[in-house]
Amino acid sequence: MRYYYTNAQNQPVGPVEAEELLRLRAAGSLNANVQLCPEGGQQWSPFSAIEPALPASGPAAAPVTPAAPANATPGPGAAERLLRAGSLFSPLLDRLLEGVRGRLGPARLTAFFQGCVAWGHSLMLVGAGLALVTTFVQSARQNNYLLLGGALLGAGLLVVLQFAAQRFFVACAALVKNTPSQVGSSAVLDCLGLLLLAGALLAGCLGLVAAAAAQFAWAGQGLSLALGLLLGAGVCLSPSLAGVSECPSSAGEEAVGLLSFYLKGGLVLLPLSYLLCAVAGGVLTLTGLFGGTMATGLEPALPMFLSFGGMQGLFGLALQLFGTALVIVAYFVFLACYLGLDLMRALLCVPGKLDALKR
Repeated sequence: MRYYYTNAQNQPVGPVEAEELLRLRAAGSLNANVQLCPEGGQQWSPFSAIEPALPASGPAAAPVTPAAPANATPGPGAAERLLRAGSLFSPLLDRLLEGVRGRLGPARLTAFFQGCVAWGHSLMLVGAGLALVTTFVQSARQNNYLLLGGALLGAGLLVVLQFAAQRFFVACAALVKNTPSQVGSSAVLDCLGLLLLAGALLAGCLGLVAAAAAQFAWAGQGLSLALGLLLGAGVCLSPSLAGVSECPSSAGEEAVGLLSFYLKGGLVLLPLSYLLCAVAGGVLTLTGLFGGTMATGLEPALPMFLSFGGMQGLFGLALQLFGTALVIVAYFVFLACYLGLDLMRALLCVPGKLDALKR
């Protein structure tokens, strides 16, 4: 006797001989919950209920395919099958995302961001010292010791803000950990990660072209942007780093989860901006000591209001102050924005609580 059985999509397959069913069961391809229907019949039963009485052979019945079980899940439609067949690059892009996800996992990204904070603190202190030396030299050249007074004030403020930034980094990490959120599907984050990877590749190529043309300031900006986009893609592909998990959710919960991810992802990437501001401020300060070609190469890539005028030390110090202040400002901006998200989440919970009260 032959039987139909249900596949992983709960669709009928067969008919096959009883011996084949027993062989598939022994090989582990079929479990006890698979539904069986004898050829020519319409009644589906679990494999576990029919297995003891499976005959070795029997008369062949008319090849009538039974209707799918009542709880059958519809398989992919014609449009979806066509899309899968025609998407030539999907396997390649899937492997690319999996490769990036494996190399930029949560553990590696966490270690990298911790290193950014540690190096940023060191470079901030070095930059403050360089700013004082540079401003002293420039003030002596210009006989303008107001520059030195401004550098002393800025260096003192930098020490205070750096101490505050160190504490706020700990507070930001606690916020990300203590405000979990969820999304219904990782599709949006995967697509966003792919777009960020493409942007990182483009920015990296432009940075290398600028370096080949001896435009080192533009090269630095392009490579820094490429690094930021690459790390952003890593956070998108490892959303657990931002305290986001994947589980079934409604449309409203999905919107709140995605907005929450964007806010927390910004906090996760803060150490990179901190380090880049420390590096950029130090480089800008060094132009005051070495001047000449180095300063000339940087000027085209800076905004017009940062014309040097012998004040590279102060401008470098200001850039480092901006990096430390950014950490503090980001913390309070996150609190203000997340308050609105919590209100939205509370409103989404009201219908369910009302239904529970009715019961």
